[in-house]
Amino acid sequence: MSVIIPSGTSAGAYYLILRADADGVLSEADETNNDLSRNIGIGPDLVIRNLTIPTCVEPGATKYILLTIANQGACRPDVP
Repeated sequence: MSVIIPSGTSAGAYYLILRADADGVLSEADETNNDLSRNIGIGPDLVIRNLTIPTCVEPGATKYILLTIANQGACRPDVP
């Protein structure tokens, strides 16, 4: 089975819900075990974790800033 997430879906937390015999066609011994759901995260969520800037800058001077950007969202290379 394949699931296609529409390209316009906003980033965020969602549920993927599966249902066997959704139309209730089959008479089963147990009708209460046909549903299963899982959390699924869609898209990145970038956040600046660290920022270091000079306290004083001369006009025309080149200064460097240091920053750390992290992806705290659902789709990260280190999360399957």
